[in-house]
Amino acid sequence: MCGQGGASASRAENSVTVEVIILPSKKKCGETVKINLRNIITGLNRFIGFWRDYTGRLAMRTRYIQLKDMKLAYRRMGSGKTLLLLHGNGESRDIFTEYQEVFFADYDTVAPDSRCHGESVFDPCPLTIESLSDDIAEFCRAAGIEEAFLIGYSDGANIALHLAKRAPHIFKRIALISPNVLVSGFKPATLLSMRLQRFFWRAAGLAGLDVRRRLMLLGLMLNDIGLSGEDLASLDVPVLLLYAERDVIKKSHIEDIALSIPGCRAVMIEGTDHYSILNDAATVNELRRFLTG
Repeated sequence: MCGQGGASASRAENSVTVEVIILPSKKKCGETVKINLRNIITGLNRFIGFWRDYTGRLAMRTRYIQLKDMKLAYRRMGSGKTLLLLHGNGESRDIFTEYQEVFFADYDTVAPDSRCHGESVFDPCPLTIESLSDDIAEFCRAAGIEEAFLIGYSDGANIALHLAKRAPHIFKRIALISPNVLVSGFKPATLLSMRLQRFFWRAAGLAGLDVRRRLMLLGLMLNDIGLSGEDLASLDVPVLLLYAERDVIKKSHIEDIALSIPGCRAVMIEGTDHYSILNDAATVNELRRFLTG
């Protein structure tokens, strides 16, 4: 009968439903619509998953900060103590994606692209490890980073050594992964390969190709980084040095670096090479122990 009815709940196997009355309009009797609560919960969970994915993509977006002569690209994620991540030659902050999303998600991770790398501006001025460390020091000032831990990989580790000398008040603990101070620290086969690459790209440049960036990056590896044994001995910050079992750096050179830095602990990561060491579980475990120590 028109105008009669009410709300009631009925149970079915593995399902909960609610009857909702739609008020009659123009002499029509009320209609009963059954809403499955399980479907509502499923829809809400899908929305929550979408929102988390969306906000995660926002966190992973590229940010830029203006330095005196360039815009430097970086990605910042997480919360907690600040952890600066410096990539190697010819790479970008993307090599630290797992560090930011998984391994060190409980830190405020900051991963910049060095000058002429990744999404940072290409500047055809001469590059040195020291000038790249100048950029990172300026970046820290511009980003308001007053205290941080630091992990540097390959050329990023070489930059970290310069920062240990110039800014020990900022970097409380520094982890180096496969650094080298001297060109002679490379194994002969690696050094020969880099010199052949330089020869090839110089020839390509004579043929009219724009090879400036490639030659600049090779130049970073084919020059000493500008720190002496006395410089290393003057460092006053806790340092951990990790290197691969099959590294491109001579073990003797790694040991010389470690012995030159007061209190430095050197650890070889078994079963790794220069490229696989970064995301190896043993590497991550050593880094976490060092940063929390």
